[in-house]
Amino acid sequence: MSTLKELKSSFFGFNKAGVCAYIANMNEEFSQKMIEKDAAHAEEVRALRQRVEALEAENLELVKMQKHISDTLIDAKTFAAELQAKAAAEDKQMREENAARNNAERERINRFGEGIDVIRDDIQGLLRKLDADLEKQSKKMEQMLTENEIPKEQDANCGKTEAGDGQS
Repeated sequence: MSTLKELKSSFFGFNKAGVCAYIANMNEEFSQKMIEKDAAHAEEVRALRQRVEALEAENLELVKMQKHISDTLIDAKTFAAELQAKAAAEDKQMREENAARNNAERERINRFGEGIDVIRDDIQGLLRKLDADLEKQSKKMEQMLTENEIPKEQDANCGKTEAGDGQS
């Protein structure tokens, strides 16, 4: 019996055995449906638990990756700061070395310039001295020529004499 219409009625209502059979049948159908629903629910719970486990594992991997990325970024920032500091120190050192080399070369050039000035002054002094000596020698020569001036006739004879007998 599955419906109320199938129940048989008696003098004061429904047949007691029919009602009991109907209730038992309803109870059995309900129990069967509950068992089916419990099984479906248990399967759904099992599937959801598997899904939760998979998501927790995936989440754990993502957290590990996030930590790894974070650590990598921190390491990269640290490395970049160290690299910049090293580059700045090397740049400063190179600039100081270049400045020192430039100063040394400038001093060397200045010393050459001073040496050239000294040499120029020495040469000018020597030239002035040579000019003065040359001037003195020229005056001496002129004086000697004027003192030992030989008339042109004698000078002409002297030239023949010199050429003729080879005496001076």
